[in-house]
Amino acid sequence: MKRANEPCVFSGRKKGAGWKLVNSSGSRPLFYKTLAQTWQTLLYYDVDKQEALFAMAEKKTQIPTTNKPEKAATQLEKAVNTPVRLEKAGEKPEKVAAKEEQQLARKQRQELKDELAENFAQRQRMPRNRQRIITFSVLGVIALLAILFIIFVLLPAPAQTPRGGIALGARAPEFHLPVAGGAGKGIIDLGGMGGHPVVLNFWSVTCPPCNAEVPYLRGLYAHYSASGAFILLGIDQADPSVDIQSFGQRFQVNYPLLLDANSATNVAYGVTSLPQTYFIDSTGRVRYIVPQQLTVQAMEQGLQAIGVSIA
Repeated sequence: MKRANEPCVFSGRKKGAGWKLVNSSGSRPLFYKTLAQTWQTLLYYDVDKQEALFAMAEKKTQIPTTNKPEKAATQLEKAVNTPVRLEKAGEKPEKVAAKEEQQLARKQRQELKDELAENFAQRQRMPRNRQRIITFSVLGVIALLAILFIIFVLLPAPAQTPRGGIALGARAPEFHLPVAGGAGKGIIDLGGMGGHPVVLNFWSVTCPPCNAEVPYLRGLYAHYSASGAFILLGIDQADPSVDIQSFGQRFQVNYPLLLDANSATNVAYGVTSLPQTYFIDSTGRVRYIVPQQLTVQAMEQGLQAIGVSIA
């Protein structure tokens, strides 16, 4: 039996149907049924509300004393019925939703990685022998290209051998050309050289290499012209006769400078570059050709080919 003025307290029990309201002596009041019905309502509150109730039980929060059961129930309901916001069914907090989205994205990325790894592992691989063949083929092509580059670009070009539009040993084409400068006058005929060896030097006023070899030819011919060892003729390629005459005077040329006005003689001898020198022996046959600027060595070899020796 409940004693007079004895307070009622909550006794928290984790197991069982719920909380029970008892007095300090442990006896149940007559209004237990009313309190039990009130407690059924409290079971549907959220977790935070239950935690508050547990805390109240641990601290043994006392409920004001009353002798009337209905009044005690009302006081109990007011003590624990603080406003609590209940979540609607299916509603989730923003943080929980964001966390779930991150987990979903992380799961999708992992699935994609797994799929890529599986596809890479199942790819069709090339046999080792075929890989080796392809590798050696590529290396061979690279080596071949490197060799060709060295041969055609880095290595020096071979020295030019005497050549021209006329084969060596062939008879030199005849010509009749006027003297436009240098020594001599009139018309010169190749057939009227009287069996002397002839050196034909094709040149032009506007050709720098041609102008560079004139002093050497002039000095050499001055030494051998008196003995009649050979005859030196310069054949110009379509320059005006005035320019040829001025050139002969300026450089003091001591051999005839002939004018090939229509370039017929140049075509007959197959001249495609200047300067170019032909060595013709006493029988009128071409024995040596220098298709570039003359040097001392080339001049000696050409004169020796037509039977002329120089010291």
